[in-house]
Parts: sequence; structure tokens; C-alpha cells
Amino acid sequence: MKSTAPLAEAVAAFVREQGFTLVREFVPDHSYVIDHGPRDRQALVVIDPINPERRPGKPKGKAQGREMRALERMEEIFQVMKDFRFFALCLPGVFGMGRYGESFDWVMLKYYDGTRYDETRGDVPMELAAEAAMMVFDLTQVPVLKFSKKVETEHYPNRLKTLHPQFSVLVEHGIVSAERAEELVNHWSTFFDQNVPTLYTIQNGCFSPKKFLHLEESIVLLDWADARVTTVEDVVAYCWIAMFRQPQWQSRFLDEVQQLLDTNPEWLSVMKQWNAAQRAIFLALQNALTDEERTFLQTILNP
Repeated sequence: MKSTAPLAEAVAAFVREQGFTLVREFVPDHSYVIDHGPRDRQALVVIDPINPERRPGKPKGKAQGREMRALERMEEIFQVMKDFRFFALCLPGVFGMGRYGESFDWVMLKYYDGTRYDETRGDVPMELAAEAAMMVFDLTQVPVLKFSKKVETEHYPNRLKTLHPQFSVLVEHGIVSAERAEELVNHWSTFFDQNVPTLYTIQNGCFSPKKFLHLEESIVLLDWADARVTTVEDVVAYCWIAMFRQPQWQSRFLDEVQQLLDTNPEWLSVMKQWNAAQRAIFLALQNALTDEERTFLQTILNP
């Protein structure tokens, strides 16, 4: 949706007052590449327009939007991770955040010029599978106890209680039968009660190539809004399912992960179904579930 005139004027005033030069605008994302930013380099400014009706009584001058809350969490996470050296993983650089009048909240990030990937085209390069596996390894190198007060740790039994009522969506869309839905829920409930994960990791919440920005020697992992601590098998399963259009890529990714980490086969199997169910529910509710993806998810949920 095109920016409204008042918002566009406010952005132009912000850029002018800060002494920046606007280089490029990404309209749907409310993102702007500016020149002459911090350290006299290009930066990416992401804004979150203020909706007074949605935020009554909020104090002036304080950032309150989703982007700001996500970036504040991200900064806390990166304060822990910055002291670790990674093989492939690169963390986004944050220059600052704030509020411009009553028009928008803003976040300023280091601007990276790299390669982005579109999973829907099915042409993600095979070599990225090995790099993605190395990124998973990098994430596991940071002790999760350091994040205990900064992000939520996924509690699978509690999450199952929330997910269970939504299984009616899977039945309504013919992805699983009512009997199979209950069978899955009972299986997971028993599994979570009897099995304790052996390897937890910090993750951004949506680990897949569409969230990668490939630089010359590393990969920036984007979008940490849903960052949390989960099992490493959860991270691997999410990425594996997202790449369903490229079976060879999936196989290479799993092979590379298994060479780097001691993943648990039972947990990986459960996490594949777990993520398949959540993905199917989300896409079905958005009316965005294609026949191709429906067939793939059905094979995971109905082996």
C-alpha cells in the first residue's frame, strides 16, 4: 500500500532534519535506504506508522511499535552474542531507534548489499544448504542460559494446549482427518511428557533462506521479532519444511546438519510434524495454502 501523503511528508522531514539523503524506498515495508548515515555510511531506516486509535495514552517521544519492541529484544540478544565468533552467521547491526513526533517509530540498521532468496521459485542454490547448516551450528554455540531473562524458552506442552483447538482448521481443509488430528495431539502430548530435549538453541523464530542476506563471506540472519529458545531440531525442521520445493536441498541440509551436530532423530521427526501442522494452520487461515504445499504437508502429517 502506498504511503499516505502526511506520512510521506513526515518521513521526508525526518530525513532532511537528520542530514540524510534518501537513496531508495521500499513502500510495502516502510523501509528506506539513506546515505550519509552513522559513520557516514548507508543505513536502512525502518518505520512503524503510529495509529493513535491503537495506542491511546502512549507517552510522546517513546517508541512503542512492534518493530521497536522486536529491535529492543534483538539488541539484548546481540549483547550476549557479540562476544562469540561465528563461521557463517552475521548479526544485523543496529544504530538506534526512536520516535518522530506522533508520526512514526523508527529503527536504523546497518545497510547490507547482498543476495536475497525467494523460496517460492525453487532456485535456492545447493551450496546454501551447507552454509545454512553451519549457521545452525553457530546458533548453538551460545549458551542458552545467557538468554533466560531476555527471551522466552519454548515450552512444548503449553504450546500444544494452545495449538490443539486450531486443529479444527486442518480438518476443515482436509489436511488430516479428525481421528488423525487427535492421534497427533495424543502422540505429541505423550512424547513431550516422556522426552527431554538434549540441545536447546537461540533462534530468530523463522530460520529459512528467505530470512538470509548473503554477503561475500557471511550471511546476515534477518527478522528477530519472534526470537526465542527452542530445540535445535525445531530450527532444523522449520527450515527443512520451508524448502519443500527442493528435495535435494532438503537432503543436503539434513546431511550437513548431522555432520555438525548430534541431533536426536525422534525429536527431529516430531518437530517436522509439529512445524508442518503450524505452517498448514497459518496458511489455511490466510487462504494462502497452495495445492503443492498442501500435498507436501499432508505427507508429513499422514505418513
